[in-house]
Amino acid sequence: MPTETRLFFQQQLKKLNNHILKIIIKFAKKTKTMKTKKIVISIFSILTLISCKNESDKKEGDQNQAELKETFDVNFNLTISKDDTFQLYYTEDGTLNFGDDRSVKSVVKGGEAPQDVLFKLPADVLPTNIRLDFGENPEQGNVAVKSMKLKYLNNSYEKTFSPSDPLSHYFYSIDSQVKLNDATSIAEIVHPKGQTYDPLMWSNQFLSEEMVKIYKK
Repeated sequence: MPTETRLFFQQQLKKLNNHILKIIIKFAKKTKTMKTKKIVISIFSILTLISCKNESDKKEGDQNQAELKETFDVNFNLTISKDDTFQLYYTEDGTLNFGDDRSVKSVVKGGEAPQDVLFKLPADVLPTNIRLDFGENPEQGNVAVKSMKLKYLNNSYEKTFSPSDPLSHYFYSIDSQVKLNDATSIAEIVHPKGQTYDPLMWSNQFLSEEMVKIYKK
């Protein structure tokens, strides 16, 4: 049964229970025999338990509704050689002022097989720019970036990278940290001496415009 229908019936049942309880209380005040009073008290207890159960179900339903709330999802299909934690930053104001308070992380396992790395942005966040940080493990190797999918509600934007449609058409990078090889769709991780390890790439204007179109359709 759909959540909305279930909650409707729970509300109606609660109203009915309350009405019955009022009738029982009035009847209990008028009755004089102990046996009848015990029966009334038993019925009262059962209805109270049902009412509490319905209230608990309602709270659970509200929680499930919150968990099911749609989010803007960013998914990369990557081949990653080492265990790591990747991080996706986002802004909502059209700037590149990325910060840790506007980011989500995804723990990844190293291996030879491609894997989907999903970032679910907080509810109600609609990004204008994104930045992917290729982990915090300084021993990380090159990362193959096969494809990307941006999704919000029923709208999505998908891209499979290739020499004819390369990474550099959608992302910028700092060559001293990571070089985007358009021929192989590989993010070549650089380990510069004397510099903080921070390989990353961020959306260019074209990708930013395509991203905004997803939630403005």
